[in-house]
Amino acid sequence: MSVENILSKLPLAPGKEHLNHLMEVDDEAFDELYKDYCFYKREEVITNENAFTDAFGFVDEPPKIGYGARCRCSACEQEFVTGLNNPKRETESGGIILIQGEDGAVYDGYADADDENAVLYREDDFFECPLCGEIVHVKRISEIADEGELYAIRSQEIVNVEQYTVVMTWEWRRWLAPEGCFENETVPICAVIIDDGGNIRCFYWYGNKWCEEIETEFFDGHQQLYDDFASINELKIGGICDPFVPDLAGKTGEKTGLEDFIRNEGNNPIVWLLSWRTHPNIEALIKSPYGRSFADQFNDIVNQNIEYDCFPTGAISDFDWIDFAERKPHKMLGVSKEALMELESFRWGVNEYKIFDRYFKEYGVLPNQFRQMMNNYGLTACNKIADLISEAPKEINLDRIMFYLKKQNCNNHRGAELFIDYINMVGFEEKELFYPKNLEEAHDRAADMFKSNKYNSKTKGFKEVYQRYSELEYSDGELSIILPRTPNELIQEGKVLRLCVGSYVDRHAEGNSVIFFVRHSRRPERSYYTLNIEFSAVAPREVQLHGYGNERHGPNKQYEHKIPKKVRNFVNKWEKEVLMPWHKVQIRNKLKNQKSA
Repeated sequence: MSVENILSKLPLAPGKEHLNHLMEVDDEAFDELYKDYCFYKREEVITNENAFTDAFGFVDEPPKIGYGARCRCSACEQEFVTGLNNPKRETESGGIILIQGEDGAVYDGYADADDENAVLYREDDFFECPLCGEIVHVKRISEIADEGELYAIRSQEIVNVEQYTVVMTWEWRRWLAPEGCFENETVPICAVIIDDGGNIRCFYWYGNKWCEEIETEFFDGHQQLYDDFASINELKIGGICDPFVPDLAGKTGEKTGLEDFIRNEGNNPIVWLLSWRTHPNIEALIKSPYGRSFADQFNDIVNQNIEYDCFPTGAISDFDWIDFAERKPHKMLGVSKEALMELESFRWGVNEYKIFDRYFKEYGVLPNQFRQMMNNYGLTACNKIADLISEAPKEINLDRIMFYLKKQNCNNHRGAELFIDYINMVGFEEKELFYPKNLEEAHDRAADMFKSNKYNSKTKGFKEVYQRYSELEYSDGELSIILPRTPNELIQEGKVLRLCVGSYVDRHAEGNSVIFFVRHSRRPERSYYTLNIEFSAVAPREVQLHGYGNERHGPNKQYEHKIPKKVRNFVNKWEKEVLMPWHKVQIRNKLKNQKSA
């Protein structure tokens, strides 16, 4: 391999086909990146002239001067004048005012907000440019940062250069300047080449030339922070992988499984190649019926590492259920050929497969049986049942639990949680208490007894947890996240919502598995949703989010309903914008204290 020869033939710009493929994957991302703007600024204008007065000569009086908006369309680069809206309250944004004709089109020229045909467009609203007809978004020039605003997306593309397979990483950029100017460009970031010996070599584009990067931790261009003004702290990570793969027959990427990885919706090709170098037989897995699930799990692990700042990921090492000493896919997974075929349709993620692997190896549960268990009890409850059985005496076993829950008409998620909660309260000492005649009544009796005996002693722990995590309380004006102050608040939450959070008192008081209440901001005293965050791992992790009856209703909780989208989005936003930044600060402070000590 002549490095200089290959580098000289690497593309320095992606082809049109690459953009077309990316648009198929995420057209919204590129629409947002390349959207056109109506840049405007406050300026003195003639207030008694507009498109209609020019056309019909309605104005006989001399020109009047007032303040309007000078606009420039980024699509056609032409300027025009509109009315100007000055916000009356701090919570409002400014905007421009145009006249709308009977044909529905808007016309340039000064317009007053009181005009019956006036239409107000606030910041980031969009309309058709009156000069060229393109859709433009309203943006005030003075709102652009002094240093300008850079928006970017990264993409990865598989290309062939002679006999060599290369993964190219591109960055698509758009620059907005305070003057309202903008520039578009697409630049190469790195090229990862598979050489003749199957080695992975990485080259970065520095100063208009390719430079080899020896440190393997910098291989993946999608696992680097890069500038993007629209992102948190103006930094972004990740990108889009081109779903198209050229023919790799006779190329250095032919036997890497790369083609099957991409076609199975894998989106981290460089991490895949590094993992293939560590475990060459993953090629057999990605080509097997299990390949689609394998690619999903691969993506999950990389994404989790990125989410919890454990990046860059050089090669995947978390597939602890796979025996890489074996060569055949079903033996690598430790299942029969028939079970391997069943796994094809399930598309389980990492968490599902790890728990299935545990049930398969410890209790001989087959894929279809485990899928039914997940449908009945939910993944979290399945994991808790396995934990319970591993610690309990032989009388508490999987077959008896499943038979008992069916007999109690509680063969669902709530029933499983209720049983686990009950056993945790009564303990393992008295075997005659393991399977009570009426689970719900026995659970309530045990909860009352547990409360009177233990909860008062946990009050101090609750206060300490509140002091430690109080910075995480948050509200967006509509919903709030708050911490319970006392054990009794947690008990009442469980009773009102028919949840099993009562048994979480011990864990909450210890500060490792913390319960947060999701409430309506206008009624913070009323139970709504309950969120459980685990703090004992490397990074905070959501364990579960549940509302009334764990999203089950009906006389026997036989019907299922979904968590409202606004609740799920609110919790996601809190985790991303409050929880994770808080966690990073805690880590930095801990490292500083260790250094000073």
